Amino acid sequence: MKRTSEPRLACWGLMLLVFATVAVAANQPPSAGLGAPPSDAVFGIGDNIELRASGFDPEGALTKIEFYIDGSLIGEDFVPPYSMWLSNVAAGVYSYYVVAVDDAFARGTSVVSRITVTNLSPRSLNWSPATPIYTSFEWNSTSLNWVAGFTRTVFHTGDSVTIGFGVPNFFIGIDGVPMPVSPASTVLRGAGGISGGDILTGGLTVDSGRIIFSNYTSSLSFPGGTLIHGPDLTFDVSAASPGATLHFGVGPITNIAATFTFQTGDAGATLENDFVIPSVTPINNRIVINPISRPQAVVRFSGALQLGGDLSLQTLGEASATPLPLHVWSGSIVLDQSGLRFPSLSVSANGYAKGFTISGNISDGPGDATNGLQLYANYAPVRLTGANTYAHGTRIGGQSYPYGIEVAPESSLGTGDLEAYGSLTLLGSHNLASNANVSLFSGRAYLGRGVKIRLNSLKLGNALYTNGLFAGTNLIYNNYLASNGSFRLPPVNFNPTVAITTRSAAQRSSLAIASSLAQRLQTSTATSPKSSFG
Repeated sequence: MKRTSEPRLACWGLMLLVFATVAVAANQPPSAGLGAPPSDAVFGIGDNIELRASGFDPEGALTKIEFYIDGSLIGEDFVPPYSMWLSNVAAGVYSYYVVAVDDAFARGTSVVSRITVTNLSPRSLNWSPATPIYTSFEWNSTSLNWVAGFTRTVFHTGDSVTIGFGVPNFFIGIDGVPMPVSPASTVLRGAGGISGGDILTGGLTVDSGRIIFSNYTSSLSFPGGTLIHGPDLTFDVSAASPGATLHFGVGPITNIAATFTFQTGDAGATLENDFVIPSVTPINNRIVINPISRPQAVVRFSGALQLGGDLSLQTLGEASATPLPLHVWSGSIVLDQSGLRFPSLSVSANGYAKGFTISGNISDGPGDATNGLQLYANYAPVRLTGANTYAHGTRIGGQSYPYGIEVAPESSLGTGDLEAYGSLTLLGSHNLASNANVSLFSGRAYLGRGVKIRLNSLKLGNALYTNGLFAGTNLIYNNYLASNGSFRLPPVNFNPTVAITTRSAAQRSSLAIASSLAQRLQTSTATSPKSSFG
C-alpha cells in the first residue's frame, strides 16, 4: 500500500502545480508607462497640461488607464491613446503617475514623475535636434518641444526662440489647426519648412540654411523686420487668392549676402515689404521671383529699397518665345550715401523678355558720399518709368538689345553722367541731364524718333567730342549709335561745328572727308570733362 500511495500523492501534487501555474498565467497584471510630460518639465501658471500614458496587458485585455496627481485619482481614459488635460494649474510641484487596469481588475503602476508649475518670466528657448523625444512637430503653447537650459518646457508668449531644423518641417498651431504665436524674437537655423499660423510679434532672423514658409494664403504680422543672414528664405504664397497683396512681417527685409524668394501663383501677387541691402555686405544679394512656371504672372514690389550694395532681381520659371508682361518695382529706390560704394541693380532671367519695370523714384539717401548707380540687364529687359532724381551718375551694363535698359519718355537717368557698356534705349528728350558727360564704350545707344538730347560731352569709344550734332548711324559710329533722334553738343544753343547724320548713297563718297574731320576733332579736343565715376 505504501508503494502505491506515494505515486498517487505525487500525481495529485503535480496536477495542483499545473492548475496553479495556469491560473497565475491567466491573470498576469498589466504594465503602465508615462508618455508626457517628462519628469521635471516646467509649465507656467494657468497652462493647460496634457498627460499622456501607455499601458500593456499580456492577454490584451486592458480596460483603462487611471491618472493620479499627488496620490489622488483625477481622471481615467478607456480608449487609447490614453491622455487627459489639466487646466489652469496653480503654482506648485506635483508628482504624478498612472495605473493600468485589466479585465480581471489586476493593476500595474507606472513610475512616479514630477512637474513644476511656476510664474515664468520670458526665457530663451531652443528646439533643436539635440532635444530628445519631441511631443509633436507643432509650435504652440502645449507641446514640450522646447528646452530652457537643460529643462524641457512649453513655449510661452514673450519667449525668445531658436529653432534648429534638424527637426522635420513643423506647423504653427495645434493638431493641424493654424494658431498664432507671439515670441519676443525668432531665430531659424538649418534647412526646413514652416506652415500654419501667424507669427504676431518680434523679429525674424534666418541665421543659416534654407527656410521655406510654405502655402501661406495671407500675410505674416511680426513687426520687428526680417534679417536674412544666408543663404535662403522663401515666402510661398502660391495658395493665396489671385493677385493678393501681402507682407512678410510688417518691418523691412534685410539681405546680408542672402536670397529672398517670393513664390506666387499663376496670377502673381504684390509684396509690400521694404528691402535693405546694406553696404557692409555688398555682394551676393538676390531677390528671386518664382511664379511657378506661369509666364504671364506679374509680381509687384511696392515697398522701398535702400540700396547700399549689389542686388540682383532674378526671375525664374518663365521661359517664353514671345515678349511677356514685366514684373514691377513701384516702390522708391534710395542709393546709400553713407559710405563709398557704387551700388548696383541687375535684372536677370532664364526665359525670354521677362524683366522688370522700375517705376519708383530713384534718389540719393543721406550722407556725404557720391555713389552713383550701376544698372545691368542680363537676358531680361529693364524699363525705367520713374521720375529719377539721383545725382551721381549711371553705369549701364549687360547684354545687347532687346535685353538692355530702356528709359521711358517721362523718366530719366538722374542728373549725373553716363557710362554705357551695354544696350541703352532713350525715348525722351530729358532722359539725360543737359550738362551730362556721356561715354559709350560698348553696346549701343538707341534714340527714339524725334528725341533730341543736349549733352556737355560725348565719348564714343576712345573718341571724345564736345560739339557736334550726332544723329543716326554711319560707318564710323554705327558701333555706338542707332538713332531716329539726335545728341547735340554743346548743351547751350550754339550752332554746332560738326553735323554727323545718316548718309544717303550720294553722300557715302565723302566718307574720307568725314573721317578726316573726325580725326582732327579728336586731336584738337581737350581732356575729357571730369566724370562722376572718377
